[in-house]
Amino acid sequence: MKRRLAWLCLLMLVSAAGAAQAPDPRLIVGELNALALEPDPSARERVVAWLDHGDPGVRRAAVRALGYFGDPAILPVLERFGADPDPNLRVAYLFALMRLGDAGTMTAHAGMEKDADGRVRLAAEAGLTRFGLADRRESLLETLKKRDLGEVSIAASGLVLVGGGENLRAVAGLLDHPMDEARVLGAQALGDAPPEAFIVEKLIRVHDGETYSYVSASLGQAIARVGARDPALMARLLPSARHKEGLVVLLKQGPAAERVENELIALLAGKDRDPLPVLEALRHFDGGAAGAALRGRAFDAALPPAVRAPVIRWLGERKDEASRDLLRKALDDPAPEVRAEACYALSRLNDRASAPRALGLLKDPDPLVVKAALAALRNYRYLPGKGAVEAMLDHPDAEVRGLAGEAMEAIKAKEVIMTQEIHRLGHDAMLVRWRDKAVYFDPFRLPEGLPKADVILVTHDHHDHLSPEDIGKIAAERTVIVLPRIFSGKAKGLPGTIQTIAAGETVTVEGLEVRAVPAYNPGKQFHPKSYGGVGYFVTIGRTVYYHAGDTDLIPEMKQFPPADVCFLPVSGTYVMTAGEAAEATKILKCGKAVPMHYGAIIGGEGDAEEFKRKAACPVEILPLTNALP
Repeated sequence: MKRRLAWLCLLMLVSAAGAAQAPDPRLIVGELNALALEPDPSARERVVAWLDHGDPGVRRAAVRALGYFGDPAILPVLERFGADPDPNLRVAYLFALMRLGDAGTMTAHAGMEKDADGRVRLAAEAGLTRFGLADRRESLLETLKKRDLGEVSIAASGLVLVGGGENLRAVAGLLDHPMDEARVLGAQALGDAPPEAFIVEKLIRVHDGETYSYVSASLGQAIARVGARDPALMARLLPSARHKEGLVVLLKQGPAAERVENELIALLAGKDRDPLPVLEALRHFDGGAAGAALRGRAFDAALPPAVRAPVIRWLGERKDEASRDLLRKALDDPAPEVRAEACYALSRLNDRASAPRALGLLKDPDPLVVKAALAALRNYRYLPGKGAVEAMLDHPDAEVRGLAGEAMEAIKAKEVIMTQEIHRLGHDAMLVRWRDKAVYFDPFRLPEGLPKADVILVTHDHHDHLSPEDIGKIAAERTVIVLPRIFSGKAKGLPGTIQTIAAGETVTVEGLEVRAVPAYNPGKQFHPKSYGGVGYFVTIGRTVYYHAGDTDLIPEMKQFPPADVCFLPVSGTYVMTAGEAAEATKILKCGKAVPMHYGAIIGGEGDAEEFKRKAACPVEILPLTNALP
């Protein structure tokens, strides 16, 4: 978890620019900002080297980061920036001195109070006040009311470093400002504030009501930074936050997440506290301690079912085997609402081993449990339950009859596609078998012994999608290879028959309808729109498959047709991240989704699991097929 943002920057740098190219200044600034949040002494030499970077933004971020290291020995390295031609660097220098807190730097502030640049003079006033050489608080407080956001930012940051309740409350007042940028500046300044309850309470309250994401991000970062200095305070206040999940995500970027998690668990021991808000806050922590706390309360007889039922639901989000075992146990709980939540949770986990138990719950005396069981059998498409579900079509409860009808439709649909097989062969390679046909998508690093292809669909010409060696393993004389027309020159020497296509076109191949759609990376160099890659909608039997190819979330997806099965990339960098793929499921009309593009070149099982957790449709993570019977 340590220095996660820095490592992310370096990973993006290697993949996007290559080791031989100079780092993108934006990536360096990102790492420097991360070091400001969590200074790493081992990185100090690298930060000092960036003081001479050609980009002024990098130099400013480096000066700022060094101010957070808290080591007065850095002062000689920074002295030259007091006379730098760039006034922004002079401001950064003065704030670095203030954060270092060395009283010996007072003369530097006094000498710059008459600087030619107004913002430098303002920063010098803040420094003089910070070190007690003069009192310029009235001037700084008046500056908060100005419209010049640059001056507001300097005054707010200076007042926070000066400290004192009146100053901090004045800066906190910026959080109520009608201008988004002013609220951002207030949040950024308060990130340096001492961990006082009224500051964190105000930050959380404004964060809960904020509608602009970039303002919420700044508020959340400030909450995480202040909370890291007092995890006990953060734990007391976090349960009252509406948007706990977003705050926990930001907490995890720093060193405080585990400490806040432990403080929340300690709060559960208080007998006069409602445990539900604390448990809901713990729900968003990944640690084993949080999971153990939730599991312990799920069967706490001292808690009413109204508390235990949501805890059971939250256990279903954790997806670890210990929680899954408890959910199965909860199917026998005396409380019907707990039994129902356990049934729903196992269904969302696609725990097919629980399908027979769900079938048994159709005889439960409580309608709430019966409805949960029908919903589970619908999701499982549990064929052995067909007769029992059919009998529920005559149930006196209209809602039960409706759920039974949905479950019957799902079971019948499963019967229709029972003759089809889907095999994940690794990376983006997929095989769909239907009756006597074998349809491959982007064959790459294939195992031996696979059936010969009737149709091979290639999304673009990169080596991990258009692989002549792998095509040679599965192609026969009858094989039709479909690929984008722009790459037709790459088809020379391939066996079988070549069928070219372009985005927006539909062709019929071996009785299958194949439609090509756009696939590209907006704003990335890997697969620009002009490159010509595609995704495919293919109707095989009565099932429509969508293979997205290498793509990000793109606006054209809003116009794509429905698909029963969507193969979506989830590994990030060259394609969508797991979170972006999950957002795509809110746009695409997918019956279910299957994650791909992980486990070979980039990405891992964790990406597939995250996608499944966040997706807006059912997700099936297919095991890797190494051989076919």
